[in-house]
Amino acid sequence: MEREQLFLARMKQQGLINPSEDLEQVFQTTIGMQAQQQRQTEVGIALRTRKVTYTDLLARYQSGRVVRTWAQRWTYQLLQRDDWELIIAARRGESLPQTYFRGERARIMSLADKLAVDLHPGQVMTQEDAMSLLAHHADTNGDHHLWYVVMQILAARGLVTFNPALTGLQTEIRVMPAPTVDTDVAMRQLMDRFVRGFGPVRLADFCKWAGIGASRARANWQQCAAQWQPVGEPGDGLYVAASIAALPDDTLTGRALLVGGFDGTLTAYADKGWLAVPPAKLWTANGILKPFVIIDGVIGGTWSTRWRGDKVDFAFETWRSVPRRLRTQIEAQCERVARFFNVAVGSISY
Repeated sequence: MEREQLFLARMKQQGLINPSEDLEQVFQTTIGMQAQQQRQTEVGIALRTRKVTYTDLLARYQSGRVVRTWAQRWTYQLLQRDDWELIIAARRGESLPQTYFRGERARIMSLADKLAVDLHPGQVMTQEDAMSLLAHHADTNGDHHLWYVVMQILAARGLVTFNPALTGLQTEIRVMPAPTVDTDVAMRQLMDRFVRGFGPVRLADFCKWAGIGASRARANWQQCAAQWQPVGEPGDGLYVAASIAALPDDTLTGRALLVGGFDGTLTAYADKGWLAVPPAKLWTANGILKPFVIIDGVIGGTWSTRWRGDKVDFAFETWRSVPRRLRTQIEAQCERVARFFNVAVGSISY
C-alpha cells in the first residue's frame, strides 16, 4: 500500500480528517486514549469533535461511563467503562515488568492479594483510605512505590478504576466487579475494534497498541483475519475491517491539522515511519510524546498550551514556514479547543 493512501486511510479512520459531533463515537474509534497527562488527552478529544464540550465529557466522568486507569501497555488510559472491561479481559496473563517489583515480587503480589480481599464492588474510596489498608497489611507507611505497584496489579485484575473528574491521579478509587468474559473472546472482539478504528494495521500494530505478546495474540488474529479485507501487496499483512474508499492524494494539501499529545496516530503503530518524521523531534528525552501539527500532509512541528484562568495560550514550534492561509486554519482549531473548555484563546505564537 502506497504511503500516501496508508496515511490518509489511517487519518480518516481515526476521525482526524472529519471530526465527529458524537463524543461516544470518538471513544468507540480510539478504544481509549493515553492519559498520563489528562488535560492533553482532553485536548485531543476536543480536536476530534465538533459541537461537543467539556461539560459533556464531565457528565460521563461523573456517571462512571468514562474511567481512567492503567490499561493498554501499562499506561494510564481514558476510556469507556465497557471498553475498559474488554481490554482488562483480553490482557489477562500479561505481567508487569520485573523492574517494577524491585526484587520484591512475592511480597508485593501477596499484598495485592490481601488488599483485594478488603475491596467490594461498588465501593468508593479515597486514596488515603486505600493507602491505610495497604499500610495495615504491609506494616509500613508512605511507601509510594509499593502503593503504585500494588494498585497496578489490582487494576490489571479489573478491580479498580479512578475517577477522572477529580484532580490527582488516584484521588478517588472506584472498586469494580472483575470482568468475566473469556480472554480469547475478549481479545478477538478487541482486535476487531482495533482494525475498525486504526486500520490498515498488522498484527504487530495490535500487539504494540494493546501490550499483548504476539505469541498469545497470533492464533486469535489469524481467526479474525478471515473476516477482514487484506490491503496492499501480498505479504504486507495489512488489514481493514471493510473496504475503504480511496481519498485523493491531495486531500491534505493546503490543510493544517492539530493532533494532541500521546495520540494514537503514533502510539498505536509498531512502525512510526508511516508518518515519516524523525522521532527525536516529537519525543522528549524522558519519553513524552508532544502534540504535533500536520501541514500539507506531513508533520511540520510541535505545539503546546498554557492555561491561565479563563484563557489558554498556544505556542507552535514549526519546522517549516506556515503561510497565512494555514495559520488561519490552525487558529480556528485553537478556537475549537478553547470553546470546548469554555475559555478564550489568549495568545497564539509561532
